[in-house]
Amino acid sequence: MGNPKHNKRTTKGTKAPELKEGAWLAVIRIRGAPKMSVQSEQTLHHLHLPRRHSCVILKNTPGTRGMIKKVNNYIAWGEVSDDIVKQLESKAHKNTVKGSFGLKSPKKDLARKGIKLPKNSGGALGFHKDIGKLIARMM
Repeated sequence: MGNPKHNKRTTKGTKAPELKEGAWLAVIRIRGAPKMSVQSEQTLHHLHLPRRHSCVILKNTPGTRGMIKKVNNYIAWGEVSDDIVKQLESKAHKNTVKGSFGLKSPKKDLARKGIKLPKNSGGALGFHKDIGKLIARMM
């Protein structure tokens, strides 16, 4: 079975990043819907992330961070600058869903170990300090 403290697939025990209140957060849906709980699917719907590789820009509030924490195993997210937001608004395909942008698959792989592991274990999920680079590769 192994020690649960060393399970690579969970993000429990990792320290939450220090983010400025009111800053902009980019949230990108990485994984699809198979075997997803109804609660996670509804949370992604409320975040306006209808399908894979869709992106939304949200204000950093406690409610938003709570929803992000709930679906952290399906998304990549991070703090973005105003320049990235302007590039996204000008270049990315605007979805019919309110505030959602359609992105392409990244030019390089999403991560070295795939889309099922968190960023701190070599995967693509969870908090990214350099989310702007990922968005640039997906535009």
